[in-house]
Amino acid sequence: MTRRSGITTRAMLAAPHGAVYVWPNQKLLYPRQLAEFLGRDDLVIVGPSWLDAHRALGRQPVPTVTDHMAVRLLTDEQFAMLRRQDLAK
Repeated sequence: MTRRSGITTRAMLAAPHGAVYVWPNQKLLYPRQLAEFLGRDDLVIVGPSWLDAHRALGRQPVPTVTDHMAVRLLTDEQFAMLRRQDLAK
């Protein structure tokens, strides 16, 4: 890891305890290492496919933080699911 001071770092540090952190893709090694380095072992790091599974199962809203790059890559359905969760809080 080289930077550790950018937008993702700030988002992870500001995330609520136990939040789900949505990463832009399914390559989760780096964000999990970053969260550990930042002392945020409480974060659940997931890829965007989690949004589809979460919606399909009809689970209750959970604190969710979406990485700044993931927002650009989400499908319309995934983005709508995040919006519904925000409104349900």
